[in-house]
Amino acid sequence: MPDAVVAVVREPSELRNVSATLKAAGIEVTGVSSLLEVALHQFESPANVIVCDADEVNWRTALGTLRELPGEADVIFLIGHADDRLWLEMLDAGACDLLQKPFCEDELCWVVCTALKRRAMRRPPDRATSTLPCPPPNAGKRAVAGDGLS
Repeated sequence: MPDAVVAVVREPSELRNVSATLKAAGIEVTGVSSLLEVALHQFESPANVIVCDADEVNWRTALGTLRELPGEADVIFLIGHADDRLWLEMLDAGACDLLQKPFCEDELCWVVCTALKRRAMRRPPDRATSTLPCPPPNAGKRAVAGDGLS
């Protein structure tokens, strides 16, 4: 399971939504509700990307815990409120990306797919995957007159 994603979200309906969105985009995902479950998953079958709800945990503690697990997964945080300072602070601490809630489904898929592509590019050539599931390049962007998307 080379391009697996683990989503850790405590709220059951939100976990179902995140998992269903990624699965609909062709991204293999395992949904869990705690960092302990992520740790168990990473020891059994390491995921490449972990999507973590930062509203439910202290993001610094979560990032530190996740960084110590096997697989060296890229971590994407979902958070209810963030400003530029927090976004930069999280990236400087080692997070792969941050999505502010509410976010659109295409945005979630694009961020996760981008993380998977980056990981594939870091792999040795014999393990790289050229057929990753990805939304279209302009997914999640709204057309604005004169931007070439309309």
